Amino acid sequence: MPLNQSSIFPPSRELNVNFNWVDVSSGTGYVLFDGYASPLAAGTEYVLIPSTIADDVTSVATVGNGLTTSIDPAVSGVMAKRGEIDFDMSVFNIPQTVRGDVYVRAPSTGTISGAGTRTVKLIVKFRKWDGVTETDIASGETANQNFSSHVTFGQTVKIVVPRTLFKKGETLRITVEYWGQDVVGTFAYTAGHNPRDTAGGSFNVNESRLSAAIPFEVNI
Repeated sequence: MPLNQSSIFPPSRELNVNFNWVDVSSGTGYVLFDGYASPLAAGTEYVLIPSTIADDVTSVATVGNGLTTSIDPAVSGVMAKRGEIDFDMSVFNIPQTVRGDVYVRAPSTGTISGAGTRTVKLIVKFRKWDGVTETDIASGETANQNFSSHVTFGQTVKIVVPRTLFKKGETLRITVEYWGQDVVGTFAYTAGHNPRDTAGGSFNVNESRLSAAIPFEVNI
């Protein structure tokens, strides 16, 4: 609907949304989000914040930042889930529809103790969260990644999401499950979620950013 030139205000039903890019063939507009952790008094809160403001609201200070999380300091045994992190968007104040391919980049590192080959993989889940109930919508899984020395993993997972309506008051949740196997020794397993993608801890520069590309349904 064209904007009424006699008024500086758009019609009440018109919604202006800034997309990072639009997929014309699928009728979706992608918004890019970054994962981050806020260490709060009540416990660490993991959030998804729009990438357009991520640099402005995150810190790379050594003390009090939320750039990495220790999943397991001493992974040992057969392949098993070693931990998971729920990254939540802000609560929707108006209904939104997500449909199409969601892409999640979820970096991690493995630092070994002793010689031998270890294995990791990720399972990434697209979920709804209403503050009480968690609802699984779709998921994706990486191939097993083997390593025998310190390494950074930069897996990107594609999740095919069916047309999903989020009601007012619901939250879009991305859950990353970190799986690992070590039958010859132990390794330290660390997750990265640094919007600035800087070096820190066991991560090198350009290896620590967790990002999620979400396709919202639009009328084209």
